[in-house]
Amino acid sequence: MIRVIIERHCRPDKLAEMESLLTDIRTMAMKQPGYISGETLHSVDDQTLWLITSTWLDVDTWKA
Repeated sequence: MIRVIIERHCRPDKLAEMESLLTDIRTMAMKQPGYISGETLHSVDDQTLWLITSTWLDVDTWKA
């Protein structure tokens, strides 16, 4: 099992678009073989900062 951690920053004027995009991506990821779980976190101190974590069966399923 592997855990993937991705940090993303976005422009302040694109926050709504970023939230929508990350929701769509997570929805698609949930349908992929090997996906176990995930979280999308948004900083309260820096509204432009997002942290996305996902857990996968193995590195091959994540890369696919």
